[in-house]
Amino acid sequence: MEQLQSASNSQQYNQAASNLQAVQQLLESFKSYSRIAKIQQLQEQVSDIQGSLKKKILFDFEQGFSVSGEVSGNKRILADACKVVSILDNDFRYLFFFFPPSSLLNTT
Repeated sequence: MEQLQSASNSQQYNQAASNLQAVQQLLESFKSYSRIAKIQQLQEQVSDIQGSLKKKILFDFEQGFSVSGEVSGNKRILADACKVVSILDNDFRYLFFFFPPSSLLNTT
C-alpha cells in the first residue's frame, strides 16, 4: 500500500499501475472478509488513492496538451498514466475517453 501511495504521489504511473493492479487483486481475494475492520480500512485507503490518481491524471492530461491538441507535456508520464486509467473503474475510463479532462477536474 505504501508503494502504491508513493508511486501515486511522485507521478510514477507505471509503478502505480502495477501496484494498483496487485492491490485490487489482493482485495478481490479478501472480498468475503469485507466486514472485517482492517479489510474495510484497506478498501478505503485504496479508494482514496484511486481518487487521488484520477485527479492527478486528469490534471496531467489537461496540462499535457496544447489548445490545438498537440502534446506539450511529458509523453512518458502521459503514456504511463494511461496504464493506470486502464486499471481504474469503468465509469472513470468512459468519462476519461469521452470528455475533456478540464470538464472532469471538478467532478472527481
